[in-house]
Amino acid sequence: MPRSVEELLGRLTLEEKVAQLGGPGFPQLEPLFANPAADPGVSLAKGFQEIAPHGVGHLAMLGAFCNLTVLFHLAPSLKEAGRIALGAGIDVEFPEFRAFGEPAELVREGALDESVVDRSARHVLELKERLGLLDHLLTPATPVPALPAGTAPKAEVELDLSGAMAAQALVLLRNDGVLPPHPAPGRVAVIGELAAQVRVHYGAYSGVAAHESTLSGFEVNFEGGRLDDVHGMRLIPTPGFPHRFEELVRELEPHAVSVSDALEELLEDQAILVSAPSGGLEATTPDDLARAAEAATGADVALVVVGERTGWVGDVTAGEQVDRQDLRLPGDQEALVEAVVATGTPTVVIVISGRPLLLDRVAENANAVLWAPLLGPAAGPVLADALLGRTAPAGRLPVSFPVSIGQLPVFHGSRAGSGYDTPGGAEVTYVDGPARPLFPFGHGLTYTHFTYGDARPAAREVTAGGDIDVSVDITNGVDRDADEVVQLYARDLVASTVRPVQQLLAFTRVHIPAGATKRVRLTAPVNALALIDPRGLLVVEPGEVDLMIGASSADIRARTTLTITGEVTRIPRDGRFLGSADESSR
Repeated sequence: MPRSVEELLGRLTLEEKVAQLGGPGFPQLEPLFANPAADPGVSLAKGFQEIAPHGVGHLAMLGAFCNLTVLFHLAPSLKEAGRIALGAGIDVEFPEFRAFGEPAELVREGALDESVVDRSARHVLELKERLGLLDHLLTPATPVPALPAGTAPKAEVELDLSGAMAAQALVLLRNDGVLPPHPAPGRVAVIGELAAQVRVHYGAYSGVAAHESTLSGFEVNFEGGRLDDVHGMRLIPTPGFPHRFEELVRELEPHAVSVSDALEELLEDQAILVSAPSGGLEATTPDDLARAAEAATGADVALVVVGERTGWVGDVTAGEQVDRQDLRLPGDQEALVEAVVATGTPTVVIVISGRPLLLDRVAENANAVLWAPLLGPAAGPVLADALLGRTAPAGRLPVSFPVSIGQLPVFHGSRAGSGYDTPGGAEVTYVDGPARPLFPFGHGLTYTHFTYGDARPAAREVTAGGDIDVSVDITNGVDRDADEVVQLYARDLVASTVRPVQQLLAFTRVHIPAGATKRVRLTAPVNALALIDPRGLLVVEPGEVDLMIGASSADIRARTTLTITGEVTRIPRDGRFLGSADESSR
């Protein structure tokens, strides 16, 4: 039995993360940087080791645990921080090798048992073996064969993959019918300085961002001291950096194309592209608004590109340890959208960001909104194809977008009795606004409409260790081919602990031609419904379960129920947690 509320909450976090991350066999996890309940994440690592016999195998964990000395003041030295981390089961130091440099000395001093070092070394080597990183040690080196004639170079293959991933990640948040444009537009206004940029589509951990971090590994001697931490350096004004960064990414990624350049390439010869690179991350001036309105006036459609820049240095507004108090678009880019909308020209807004932003005013004013979550080098062509109707976006949100700051935290999977969702479907609201998010988890639109049939479970009764298996027929009722992302959710109706109102079990992306019907089969292990019982054990309990199939967590199209039979069952070491899907034509 847990000894305290904090311990119970900790076990809930640990054991449910095992289920969410796929159960045994996921290779590594980084303990959090924060310190909830005065605990900087070291005991989180210990907790994973404790539940390993009935939940997971070993973990090769990552940890920037120099924070034990720098931020949390829990260790008097990096050497002691290394001893604490190794003892907790953290096996890898990242990103710098600082605290793990003296384990031999710790062993000689008797402060650390040699078996602890052996255990961590074994975990790391086992992980490297699984990844094939040790294969070259066992086989003689062989030359890399030449590519056959007609085979695309690796760079082209990677670019094709990048483009496919970006196309699937693009999310259509709102659309009143302005997309796809019919007929093809004769005059297009492309507005916003981000429309002409490539760098904005890359994240802080991308290769191009790494080249911008000119201070990486830089040491400065000052009165015998050493400058190790340069977090504050990003706040130094850096005039000219954005332009140089844009030049740099185009040198590093010559195949990357901006949104405006991609549109210009695809538009028919008779189409006119009017560009107004006005407004941006730092500020939107009255002159910017006037130029944007002038460009939009008389256009068939206006495309306004807004968002954030993610990185480490320069005028970044997002990234690791780059936090903002306000989640609205920086630089008053909302005013840019409103100035364009005021012209009466149909307005499409592209939002570039790697995290949820407050888009209530944008969604209220624009005719369509697309979310481009750091799509990388293929962002420009992918967005241009979707905007012109050459492809149909079908991405889904992996997070919820709030209506306001006061609504936070708002997320999918909250437990019964808390959060915006209730088992009975009753509407929960604030006195001054809605409780439901602006765009919920799993949300995403496309250019067609799908009709769902009834949910048909393969069996009405299942047992722990078995599978939940349910099928549904989906029909594309519009005259264009498109993809649908089918999602399976569940709710445990009665349990010994408070369960989520809705839990994602499985999902799949299925391509359905115009007018066609496909049968989609979704399966998930019963173990995915495991919970922490009052004894603190990860178990599956018998009882009735609601199943829901839909296009998002808030757009449920079909429902059914089944019953888990048998006794309370502890999850075995080889328990499975992840769902799957397949499809067939009707």
